[in-house]
Amino acid sequence: MRPPDLAETGRKLTETRAMKPLRELAESDKRLPGTALIHWRESPVVWAPVAWLASLAWPPIIITLLAWPPQAFSLGLDMDWRLLGLIWVAVGTAIGLWLLRREWRRSRTPTTRLGVIWRFTLFGAVLAVGAQLLLVFILLIGGWLRVTGPAQGLGVAETTFFIYGVGLLPITALVGAAFASWAGLMVSLIAFTRVPEPMRTPYHILKGQQQDSVGDAS
Repeated sequence: MRPPDLAETGRKLTETRAMKPLRELAESDKRLPGTALIHWRESPVVWAPVAWLASLAWPPIIITLLAWPPQAFSLGLDMDWRLLGLIWVAVGTAIGLWLLRREWRRSRTPTTRLGVIWRFTLFGAVLAVGAQLLLVFILLIGGWLRVTGPAQGLGVAETTFFIYGVGLLPITALVGAAFASWAGLMVSLIAFTRVPEPMRTPYHILKGQQQDSVGDAS
């Protein structure tokens, strides 16, 4: 019986360790929802606008708009915050779709629906916080233009900062993240589709090669 080749055995064991992350990725879509491999649907020009429209139909916004119609439709500080949210989400989702398409062309990512959702959630929370800070800045400038003295200006700044900054900023971030998560879910379900089974066979081939390597090494 020929003695085992230590160099060949070491090489096979190294390949086995290298294939472990790929094997776990191939099996992850069987354990957790949203971790299946995905890619863009055919004709993204058609499906991306559909996903964009669906992202605006966040149930809390739709229900509250039907139950309590907005009173002010003109752009301004008195505009209903729900309409402002729809405008921000419409712009943010359009930018998010463009960024996702560019990322896919460059690196073929994201590869899962969860990857799409967390990108939108993070981007939405940052956008909501940025919009709220911009509102605080506009209110500060508008208040300072109407004051008649330094003491009154200090009072306006304090009131604006604590009400619209400290008080409403966490709520705005939570609402923005929730709205953005809905947008990411719609984009992941409509603009993307699950990779067919034949396209996932490379991971199963690697798994079979790993088993063969272990058998040969023993």
